Formats: sequence, C-alpha cells, structure tokens
Amino acid sequence: PTWDIRHKFGDTNLLVTNMEMARDLAAALGGRTVSLMRGHGSVIVGTSVREVVFNANYMEKNADMLIKAALDVDVFDAPGLSSDRLAVDPEKAPRCPMEAEATPQAAAMIAFSLNAPCHAGSAVTVRHGDLAFSTVLSDSGTLTKEIPALAADARIDVLFATGETVEAYAEVDSLPLYDRVVVQWRGAMGVQIHAREFGARYGDEGHVWAGSARDMNAAADCLGGFLTQHGHTDVPAAQQIEVYTFPKAISETAGEVILSIEAEVTQATCGRKLSAKTLQYDSLGSVQTRDFVLTVPDCEAEGDFLVLNNLFQDLKVARK
Repeated sequence: PTWDIRHKFGDTNLLVTNMEMARDLAAALGGRTVSLMRGHGSVIVGTSVREVVFNANYMEKNADMLIKAALDVDVFDAPGLSSDRLAVDPEKAPRCPMEAEATPQAAAMIAFSLNAPCHAGSAVTVRHGDLAFSTVLSDSGTLTKEIPALAADARIDVLFATGETVEAYAEVDSLPLYDRVVVQWRGAMGVQIHAREFGARYGDEGHVWAGSARDMNAAADCLGGFLTQHGHTDVPAAQQIEVYTFPKAISETAGEVILSIEAEVTQATCGRKLSAKTLQYDSLGSVQTRDFVLTVPDCEAEGDFLVLNNLFQDLKVARK
C-alpha cells in the first residue's frame, strides 16, 4: 500500500511527528511488512532487526526486478539501469486510464463510480475523510458505491496495491441536515450499530440495524434513519465500516434515538482482544472519535452478543 499523509493531515513536512499520524500509518500498513510513503520513501517492519534488514534488502531487489520486467529487460543480464533507460517515452508507455466520478445524492450520500480496466478484480481501499474500507473491483475493473458524505467539500480516494491512486470530488450541500455515527474495524470482528428511534424496542419498526437497515429515502423523506455497510469480507484483514444516518435537523418527530454497538461471539473472534473505532458527526460539523478494545469471551460463549451502550452519545431530537 501507499500511505499519503495528505489524505488526513493536509500539507505537512512529510514527517510522522505525532501518535495520530503514527496510528494512521500503522493502519495503512496493516499486516504487511512494507508500506510506501508518498514523497517520503517507505516504512519497513519485522519481528527482529534481522528480519527488517532482510525485508529492506529484498524489497529493493524485487523493485529493481519489476522495473526491468516492465521495460522488457533481461532480469539477469542487466545489473543496473541508467536514468535515461528508465525515462520511458510517454508516447510509447502503456496507457491504462482510470476514471472516477462522485455525484451528490439524497440524504447527503455520494454516488461514486470508478472505471479502472487494468485493475480488473483487484482489491482496493476506498478513503473518505476518516473513513476507509476495503473492496474489490468487478471483473471489468468497475466499482459503484453509495458513500455517506462526511464533509460538504467531499473527496474520495481509491488506493491500489500498485501504489496508484485516483480521486473524485463532490459538493454535498445537504450535509448539515444529518447526523452520522460510524464504527470501523478490520477483519472478522463483525460489530453492528443498533439505533432504536423514539422508544422503539428490539424488532420494532423503529429499530434500525443490519437486519432492518432501511435506505436513504427514509432519511430524505424525514421518516427516520438508515444504515449502510461498506467493506468486502473476502479481502484479507479487510477494513470495514457501518454508518447510521439520521435527519436530525429536519425530523418531524421529537424524542431520543438510543445508540449502541453489539458484537457476536464467533469462532473467529472468541477469546481475542479486538480493536475498533467509533466516530460521531453532528449537523454542526463537529466529530468525536473513540478507539476501543473489545475483550471477547472464550468460545464457550459462542453465539452470545456483547452490548456496548456508552460508545456513542444518544441523539436528542427537539420538536420543530
């Protein structure tokens, strides 16, 4: 992967100078041993000094081999390449255009589309603000997603395993009408947001969760909130998110929306400590973030659910 410090921290001196930057770099690295740093080299990790040196040495060798292969040079007969050899004529370079488009939708959603035919079937990371999720392009290299906007001037980036990126922009004027809560995690954790609107009990019409998610029309028509899920579980250590959206500024009903997170104890999670993050955005543009660690009971408790009630602030909806 390629970590671009601009995506979250804007224009900097490219140095990792605080823990927030370090955590973001570590998230991009994931379970891998190497991550490129846009404009600033790479970061390489290992379980020992010996392993780090080994990884660094062979990363350079592998990169050199890939460049030679791309230029149709005999890998074993060309010990080095001069800068003029690497300066490929743009007219002769292979062309593989990528096109991305972002269009504002109802309920402060963004219709995002991508066409990258040279990356057919590839796993990619989609980023928007603090959100990041893993997905897979179609067999023709396309992707279509409806993504919740987190900023009025919204930018969506797609990161490829090759280090390439493509971005798209959209102006989302309706964002101040909506509150959003997000939970994001990596791998098989499987957490869920539950929103119980205006006194609803579990299973009632006003109980919004993955099993009764509604869609953006519910919020656009002031009927209540809706839930979206993002992330492809077939990607190793996939980044995944759930987002609940409620039209707080235009709701025709007053009262309270009770928010909680639940996680099922499964064979994949039992007996483990799992990390996740919550984000809560209000209609005024402020955001609250919280990292948490979930200690999952042993496998004897498989099928049980853990309920976390204090990770979000419940929504107080005033009468209009």
